[in-house]
Amino acid sequence: MSESLHLRTLHSAEELLACERIQQDVWGTDDLGVTPVHFFVASVHSGGFVLGAFDGDHMVAFLNGFPSYLPDKRTGVGLHSDMMGVLPAYRAKGLGRKLKWFQREWCLARNINWITWTFDPLQAKNARLNLEHLGVTVDEYRVNEYGVLGGGLNGNLPTDRLLAFWDLHAERVQHCRDGIKQAPVDLEKIPKALESVHGKPDHINLDLPDTQLRVAIPQDLNTLLATDFDLALAWRMAVREVLGQYLARGYQIVRFVEGTYIIENRT
Repeated sequence: MSESLHLRTLHSAEELLACERIQQDVWGTDDLGVTPVHFFVASVHSGGFVLGAFDGDHMVAFLNGFPSYLPDKRTGVGLHSDMMGVLPAYRAKGLGRKLKWFQREWCLARNINWITWTFDPLQAKNARLNLEHLGVTVDEYRVNEYGVLGGGLNGNLPTDRLLAFWDLHAERVQHCRDGIKQAPVDLEKIPKALESVHGKPDHINLDLPDTQLRVAIPQDLNTLLATDFDLALAWRMAVREVLGQYLARGYQIVRFVEGTYIIENRT
């Protein structure tokens, strides 16, 4: 990562325009699918947040969010973090974590105590970032959240999503911020609710009573989408069935270890 890389919040239409370009470069979004600059302007002017990462004068990533009010689920006003886009040349360098920790500090300075965002349950890198490096928890599975988008990275795959909840004051979150690794997990002692057998979803078990369970996902969803859409779809349906049912019964996703979600019954 370049030493000239720096982060700052964005405010003007001129600088927010770069968010359109990054969406196209990151997700292969066509013009109709791009979230337009006027949305980001309206969001910022209504208490929202847009953060840019710059290599010199060139914006290479952005993260945005807007106020969220969920009185039946959360206390007070939070932030819903909508999109995070990082150009390919700047991935796998810890930039995503830097953006999210900046967002946390921005929220805490404004007495905002929680952040939510959605992510694809089949994207292993995102699961690892969110659960292992940021310390989120997940208790909600959303089926085909954005509809079938077509094109871009998802193709015709249903856009199922997990809703991440980031309690900004939680001990596990502060430990992640301080670089304290989460406790090791002995996977052999945790029953399997969904297994990966030769790269395929298998051995679904929806009736396990154990407090902890594990749920496998594919190693690389993007490769599957490019080479074997039917298998990607099979994974989508299997994970939907397993996580959807267990989360509805009071389980939470608390870890992501060796390509496997760890879920716990919190009821």
